Amino acid sequence: MSGEKGTFLCSNYAGRGLLTLTGGIKHISRIDGGRLAFDRSPGGVASWAWIAPDADTAMAWSTIPPAITTFIAKNRDGFCVAGNRPRLTHAASILSKGYRPSLDYLPKYLTSGFALDGQTSYANTIAIPSGNSATLRDGGYRITEHPTPKIDPIPQDRPLDEKAEALAALLREACWPATRTQAGIFMSGGKDSRTMTAALLGEGVKNALAFNFGNDTTGEGQIAREVSSAAGYGFEFRPQPIVTDPLNGLALALQNSDGLGSGFAHQYNYRYDLAFASGRSSFHGHGHLLRGGSARTMKRDPAFMAAANRSWIVSAYVTETASESTERAFATYMRDRFPSLAKEPLDALFYPNRDYRLGLFSATSSLDLTAQTLMCYPLLDERVAQFAGALHAFDRISERVVFGAIKKLAPLLANIPLFGEIWRFDRDPDRTDFPDSNHNFQDGHEARKPRQADKFTNLTAPQNSLLLDADQVGAARRKRESAQFILDSSVWRDIMPSITPDIHAELWLRALGRPSDHSSKHPNERFAINQFMDRVAVAAAIYEVRW
Repeated sequence: MSGEKGTFLCSNYAGRGLLTLTGGIKHISRIDGGRLAFDRSPGGVASWAWIAPDADTAMAWSTIPPAITTFIAKNRDGFCVAGNRPRLTHAASILSKGYRPSLDYLPKYLTSGFALDGQTSYANTIAIPSGNSATLRDGGYRITEHPTPKIDPIPQDRPLDEKAEALAALLREACWPATRTQAGIFMSGGKDSRTMTAALLGEGVKNALAFNFGNDTTGEGQIAREVSSAAGYGFEFRPQPIVTDPLNGLALALQNSDGLGSGFAHQYNYRYDLAFASGRSSFHGHGHLLRGGSARTMKRDPAFMAAANRSWIVSAYVTETASESTERAFATYMRDRFPSLAKEPLDALFYPNRDYRLGLFSATSSLDLTAQTLMCYPLLDERVAQFAGALHAFDRISERVVFGAIKKLAPLLANIPLFGEIWRFDRDPDRTDFPDSNHNFQDGHEARKPRQADKFTNLTAPQNSLLLDADQVGAARRKRESAQFILDSSVWRDIMPSITPDIHAELWLRALGRPSDHSSKHPNERFAINQFMDRVAVAAAIYEVRW
């Protein structure tokens, strides 16, 4: 949108009426030396760029918190581009540098996968820290304050009914695109898509299409179909083949995750069966921030919180030398941010999601759909996210407010079982340390139990649970070929000093087809090692430009 104050670029959907001269744009209250501010939250889930009329100054920011960290890039013409996918922004750099990243970023990628220091692996491209913006002036970037106002904390003793009603109203408003176009919902058996379905029903949306990707042995599709039926929505279940060939899997992982994907071992081939969703506004849950992170954060132990934060960021499978810069950035975070944040110790894993890249939670299907549909993330709408951030820790972690909003938007969805999980307040029905007497919602609703199934029930027996693609590459061969690919890559000499000796030895054993030294480890540890090996293979593929 162009006007006397410059050009605004928006990469996703904005709040209703924001991009109109008589609507939200008039709420820009200050533009001075490349900085601007809104006098109210604009709403929507978006990454933005504002380019001054003379094109000498630009500013980029994203909603708080971002669905995926905003990236900013400078091309040879001096413009600034912002986007909620890295490829959108570093495309401005490929005119001269191509996709090959600088080698000094490789140990950071292997260590954490997070852009802890605000840098990325791509030339002329930086990551904007969550809750900030960046200005481009005189050929350089400067991190500045976010242009939207903060909202006041919401007291815990405010009646739960009021908080649930406020969230319900925000969710209805965030779902406005569904009133303009046909709507689709990424329907799982869990909490986030349940919340989205209730919000669409509360907005009066009819005839939406829900869809679920995966395999039909875990039971998640059954729950998704049950929720869709209760809502009166159509339902599409799409079995998707697993790409078992390691190099094909690498290629798809890189294409769909902009080089950030690490789980190519189970890379679903979503990209050839999406025509049914084309032209729709497709709604995705992304409720991790709204619900406060992990139930483990109920521990009120600062030492535990520090360890939990660190375990999310620093890999255990890299050398001390490779971890050095990541450890330094993490130490700075703990020193500067943690003391004040720890006033509400229940929020331990809420903090990393606010400060580091959330994009690692993105399903491959949703990343691919961004090119074909209007992707909507109402649970991360700026107004919804600010509301969630202002709530007391107990309100977020216990999920009372979210469930209360569902009851107000679509009570018929409240009693349908969740898939493989349960609302946290139902785990401890006898807890009384909440100010609200109705915190367990036992007012006429059934006791909610999880459907007894697990998303990872059969991952260890793919012949029983996963639809394989035509390659039908066995697990042993897949591991051998990916290990050999790493060892043959031109950056193996740079990777080798970054990984621990036991991981180094494991790579050679896999390449030779020998039994693993880790076969006696706990299944969870073996899973983590396999995931790290996949990260190493993806890193090698990025530096080999294998996509």
